[in-house]
Amino acid sequence: MASFSNTVWTLIQPGHLLLLMLVGGCVMTVCRGTRRIGLWCVGVATALLVLIALFPVGTMLLLPLEDRFDQPVLSGDIDGIIVLGGGQAPAVTQSRGQATLNDNAERLIEAARLFRLYPDAQRVFTGGNGSHGLTEADVARMTFEALGIDPATVLFEDSAGNTYDNAILTFGLLEPEPGEAWLLITSAYHMPRALGAFRKAGWDILAMPVDYQTVAGFPEPFSPGLAGNLRALTLALHEYVGLLAYKMMDRTDELFPGPGN
Repeated sequence: MASFSNTVWTLIQPGHLLLLMLVGGCVMTVCRGTRRIGLWCVGVATALLVLIALFPVGTMLLLPLEDRFDQPVLSGDIDGIIVLGGGQAPAVTQSRGQATLNDNAERLIEAARLFRLYPDAQRVFTGGNGSHGLTEADVARMTFEALGIDPATVLFEDSAGNTYDNAILTFGLLEPEPGEAWLLITSAYHMPRALGAFRKAGWDILAMPVDYQTVAGFPEPFSPGLAGNLRALTLALHEYVGLLAYKMMDRTDELFPGPGN
């Protein structure tokens, strides 16, 4: 299921759809019967690319996701800390022979900080997407060791292929008791979907958002930069599509999970 959803998203993400419209439109313009449709496709794709390149559409869509959960004020004991995979690059790690992280590396950095702050808390990493037998958990194990965290003190769940798997498999592995205080670490834009899935699995868990992609407040109305703006749009749409899909598949009880739900 995880491989299928990843394949579908690869096909429908904004950059690929716009490229398909441009290429398909150009092909249709050379055929007499489809010339008008081809010109329309090329025009719309070009206009959308210009819009994305000049204005922070993606940032405006990311803000509601990243602002959904505030940074928690931690007080008292913490029973466990869960960090989601996604910050690792298993294929590059396998190829180069050293732990390699991606743009979500803050998940592991914050986890290391909290592991030291709460030494008695259960430490958990969950993530199994990998390449050539090397999983996210394997890369996380190498990274924690480099950061001075003994991997033997961390419980690694290495089978999860998506966020829902993270929640279900980790809950089954740990069987937390009602009333226990658990922290969930993941990227801020990913937190609504992640927390919805964990709640559905049975967790009463506290959000610890990290890896922010936006500056707080309304973005500058004019923000030229195609690569950055397209990346932000892709991240945002991935989460909104994921939230809708999780609700339709009964993987969350809330369409847009929040702190008061």
